[in-house]
Amino acid sequence: MTEHIWTTKDGKQIPVKEMTTQHIKNCINMLKRNGFISHSTLACYLTDPGPLGDMAQLQFEREQDVVFEAPVTYMLDVFEKELKEREKNVTSHNGNSVGKTSVE
Repeated sequence: MTEHIWTTKDGKQIPVKEMTTQHIKNCINMLKRNGFISHSTLACYLTDPGPLGDMAQLQFEREQDVVFEAPVTYMLDVFEKELKEREKNVTSHNGNSVGKTSVE
């Protein structure tokens, strides 16, 4: 399995697995604020045939114009995957769904 490394603005390199959940969320927000999109988002727009209605197709094409101009980073997918894995681990560790407590 590939170890993904995040480089902070001051040049420090941190393995994603060692980042706090809040740090990962902050990185996702920063990347999105700066206009980055994920590889998976780009793939959706490249492979989706688009909607059938005229107005919907027009809007979809406008969205494509924005997406195809945006910088792409694989790190958004890495961060999202890591957050899902952590959520899954918390859920399986607690034996409950997230946000629920067991009744004794």
